[in-house]
Parts: sequence; C-alpha cells; structure tokens
Amino acid sequence: MAKHRLFSKRNQQRPANLSTEITDDFKSRLLHGLDVFNRSIISPADELLNELDIFLRKEYGTLNASSYAAASISDIPVVNHFFCSDRAQSLDFIEALFLQRTCTEGPAAVEYINNLFDECFLAYRLTDYIENIVPNGAGRGHSTIETEYPTIIPISDEVVYESAVKPALTILSSDHYATANSELLDAFGDCKTGHYDDSITKSCSAYESYIKSVCAIKGLSFDPQRDACSRLVKHLIEAEYLPSWYTPCLESVGTIRNKIGSAHGRGPAPTEVPSRYHAEHMFNLVCSHIQLINEAHNEA
Repeated sequence: MAKHRLFSKRNQQRPANLSTEITDDFKSRLLHGLDVFNRSIISPADELLNELDIFLRKEYGTLNASSYAAASISDIPVVNHFFCSDRAQSLDFIEALFLQRTCTEGPAAVEYINNLFDECFLAYRLTDYIENIVPNGAGRGHSTIETEYPTIIPISDEVVYESAVKPALTILSSDHYATANSELLDAFGDCKTGHYDDSITKSCSAYESYIKSVCAIKGLSFDPQRDACSRLVKHLIEAEYLPSWYTPCLESVGTIRNKIGSAHGRGPAPTEVPSRYHAEHMFNLVCSHIQLINEAHNEA
C-alpha cells in the first residue's frame, strides 16, 4: 500500500511521548478505511461491521451505547459501541476486525492500521498477519492454512520497537519457535491490560522457550523440563555461540523474572511491585537478546 502523508501531517511536530488513549480522531479514520479489509465485495465496511456486531455481542453479551439517544455517533450499534468503548475494548475492536470472515486482506489492513497508529502518535502496533501452509501429514490431500492473527502490542519507544521488538517477532514467526512466539504475545497482552508481573514472567518463559528451540535445532544437550534461564544460557556459552562475558547479561532476564515477576521464585513478599516500564523493559530486553542469539548461532 502506497503511503503518502499530506503537508500538514508531514510537518506536525511529534510529541516526546506516545499516547495510550485511543482517540475519536483515530476511531473515525479507522472506520472510514474499512474497505481496505476486503476489496472484492461492493460494501466491505457494511459486511465487516455486521459480522463484527454479532461477534462482539457473543463476546460481551451486549454492546456499549450512549447514555441518551441524542449522543449517538451513528445509527449503527457496533459503531456507537466503538466510540463509547474504553481503551481495552477499543483495542479489542481492532483485533476482532481481523477475525471476521470478510477480512481477506489481512496484511494490507495491518499496514493501514499501523500507519494510523503512527500518524496519531499512539503507543501501539499490530503484529503481522501470517498465513502458514501446513502440508497434509499423510502426504496426501490438500494442504491447510494456519493463520496467526495480528495482536496489538504496546510500544514505549519507536526506535526500540523497529530495532529490537519487530525483528524478534519476525524471528519467532518461524514454526520452530511457535511456543516462544505465543508466550511473548501473551506477555504483550498482559502488559496492555496492566498485569505487569505476569507479563514479566511470560517474557522470560518466551526467552527460555526460544533458547530451548535453538538447543534442539543445533543438537545441544539440555533438559527441557528442568533447565531454566541460567542453565540454558550456559548451554549457549559452552557451544561458543557467544563469549563467556555475555553470561551475566543473558542471565539478567531470569533475575528480573525472579525478583518482580509472578513466578514463585520471588518469595511471598516482593520488595518491589512492577510497573508498566518494568514490563516494557523486560520484553524489550528479551527481544534484543533473541535477536543477538539468533545472529550468533546462525554464524556459528
């Protein structure tokens, strides 16, 4: 999709910090661009919103509505729901768009929404829309397509996202790292909903799962049930993928998890309660380490 910004948008000053609030301006622009989700039918927005209405009623039981009729934004209930939604349900709305049958242009829609996030200075990005072709196990019949639907992840720093988080998610999109990918996306989700200790723990789990997969691919001996962060790092160092002085750096993920994550190892009375910046630092750190280890073992 060609990306062009008008003069006023090209020359507006970017704020020092991205916003986490889903603004009405963003919502309006998103709704006006729903045709990008399906270009093969006459009224893609209408079809998509009809499906979404049914989907969200099943999820929530009812839709949000204005307290009095005169305040309604639209005569379409699901559109009013979107404008009346808080941050969490607004993000639900965006993710749910990709789960509908009429969403046939997933990658283009991801690009469109990510451009909107960027132009509106919002602290979120969608992961890629990925379709994997899975051959029939018996070697006969048609292959099936497994879809990894986009997930919204919070970002605190655009440079870190582009240089560390996004490359790590690309690495984890390989079938070899499916478990690590799922755990890291769960960590993003927990951070988004304020469950920072769980986010920290799941980031570490993703890190450990990734290293276990590397060990399995490279034929390194390890115990999949008992080996935790420090032991897994030791396997990489012993294989000479990285020099030994990297050990404290690579083990720091486990240390953070044990100190302020939700894992049992931190003790009954943690001395510090994790905040959003702790959780964001943790998955930024994990993503950076995954990228480093990937480069190291590929060159070994």
